Amino acid sequence: MDTLDMLRKAIKKELGRDFGDISLNTTFEDMALDSLDVVQMVMAIEEAFDIEIDDDDVDGLKTIGDLVEYIEEKIK
Repeated sequence: MDTLDMLRKAIKKELGRDFGDISLNTTFEDMALDSLDVVQMVMAIEEAFDIEIDDDDVDGLKTIGDLVEYIEEKIK
């Protein structure tokens, strides 16, 4: 399973919504995520990928592509 598929699965599990149509260019705004959703999503990603995402880094992540790239850098 690639990073994007794992990300979709983690988000769906945590938020209870299916984002199967998200692409690397999809923004969190496109997904209609509020600040609580983003916090929950970050926690789910940290658990799914066994990484820690710094709060300061979250502000710089605007698209799913940014998030995938960030995750892949962290798991190297």
